Amino acid sequence: AALKGVKLAPVWVEQCLEAFLNEFTHGTETSCLAILNEVLRQTAEAGGDVKGWHGALSALRRHALAGLMSSEMRQRAENLWQQARAAIGEMAERVLGSQELQSRQQAEALRRIGMELITTFDVANVMDILARSLPGIGIPGCSLALYEDPEHPVEGVRVMLDCTPHERLELPAEGRLIPTTPQWISQMIVSEARRVTRIMEALYFQEAQIGVVIFEVGPRDGAVYDILRREISSALQGALLMQRVQEHSAELARQNYVLDSFLETAPDRIYFKDREGRIMRANPAHAVRHGFRGPDEEIGKTDFDFL
Repeated sequence: AALKGVKLAPVWVEQCLEAFLNEFTHGTETSCLAILNEVLRQTAEAGGDVKGWHGALSALRRHALAGLMSSEMRQRAENLWQQARAAIGEMAERVLGSQELQSRQQAEALRRIGMELITTFDVANVMDILARSLPGIGIPGCSLALYEDPEHPVEGVRVMLDCTPHERLELPAEGRLIPTTPQWISQMIVSEARRVTRIMEALYFQEAQIGVVIFEVGPRDGAVYDILRREISSALQGALLMQRVQEHSAELARQNYVLDSFLETAPDRIYFKDREGRIMRANPAHAVRHGFRGPDEEIGKTDFDFL
């Protein structure tokens, strides 16, 4: 009853309480402090609140003093509590130092991921970087989908990544298309049937909608996921713009090839002039008509050169 409201594992509290009572039977302090140190270690490893043991110790002291009649027992108890508080403080400092180290390591890992993402202009490379790097910062799995039509997200999404530390689902290069039905979010994740906690972030760049990413919850710091969202969004925006440029360049090259083939084979005389009337381009039929060996000899000439 004295420990009611203290958020600690009951079995740990029971062990410490039993050890404390045994101190007054055997008159030694080794057993109780050894158990307390082990419990503190387990609390720290489990991510619990080590400082919460100060509250438990205060509650125990308050109720135990009322039952300790002799001054000798009271003095022994006070010495024990002082050593216990020192042990709690020392473990709390260790935990704080470990957390600061983990924070620095996590910040450095995020920086490296950001540098990798910002230097790639390929969607497939972005997916590879995420699958390889996220487990290193404690995020076990990730699923990512791009809108089929960013202007109309309801048209569907293409799943580009679905992975856990144990499995990465094989997906086509263009992704797996799924319609945006009420169940489309659950359909994004098929890599492993596991009950885990996930967090979804929208991917966007300024006003442009890109897609969504779903992380398995790892780090408790919510800022980690927001940083990743921004980095991923920027990388995907650059990669998608590069993809559009390449597609546009390929289309222009195709059109130029068709035009070149037509000019080379057409029997009709075809030519182009600039605003000063100079020949910019001509086909072989036009060159032969004016007595040239090829169209290159006509470039820059005007009607005054022919008439």
